[in-house]
Amino acid sequence: VAILIVFVQIVQSFGDWLVRRLSHK
Repeated sequence: VAILIVFVQIVQSFGDWLVRRLSHK
């Protein structure tokens, strides 16, 4: 279960970074 929580946090962090990177013009 712990590994799943860590995986979700990593995905959310990467997703947030990706959105900011793409939104930055």
